[in-house]
Order: sequence, then C-alpha cells, then structure tokens
Amino acid sequence: DTRVIAAWYPQTAPRYVELAGFNGSLVDKVQAAYRGGHFHEAAAAAQLIPDEFIDAFTLAGPPDYCVDRINELRALGLEHFEIFPVGGDRHATARRFAQEVIPKLN
Repeated sequence: DTRVIAAWYPQTAPRYVELAGFNGSLVDKVQAAYRGGHFHEAAAAAQLIPDEFIDAFTLAGPPDYCVDRINELRALGLEHFEIFPVGGDRHATARRFAQEVIPKLN
C-alpha cells in the first residue's frame, strides 16, 4: 500500500517532508504513531497521511502516468529513484515497470 510507504518518510526523512511543503505537525503526528522501523509496523501512522502527500512521495498508476511523473521530476533535478513494488505480486510489478516504463523515459 502506497500510504504505508508514504508514512515511512516522516519517520525516516522528516526534512524531505518539510522541503516538500508539508508542515512539521504532520511529521510529529506520524512519528508518534509509527511503531517500529518496518513498513508493516506503520499502519496507524499511514492513516494520518493525506492523499496529496502520497502523490508527492510515491509513484503509483498506469505506465504512462509513471513515465510522465518521472520525467516531470527529472526536469526538477531528480537524478535517482528507486522502485519498491508493493502488493500481491511484486515481481510482476517490477517486470512491468522494467518493460513498460523504463524504455519510455527520456
């Protein structure tokens, strides 16, 4: 779930959250609710994450959306991204990304 992945950022990289324009109270609330250091321990914190935060810190959607979003971020200076597939068949997600997104990147 991308909401759980997004909850990881206030826990581990609060400065990025603030640089992205989200206020410190969100960081404080998520840090207080986050239990442990693993994604599966972030269920309570994930419920605090607004949708616009998910859009800012994760990438989910059809291949063409992913291509467009990565290219937008690259135009802003992005030099590196990581794929961290979630869901039932993570290998299929990674293969689809490799086959349908990467070849279309500028």
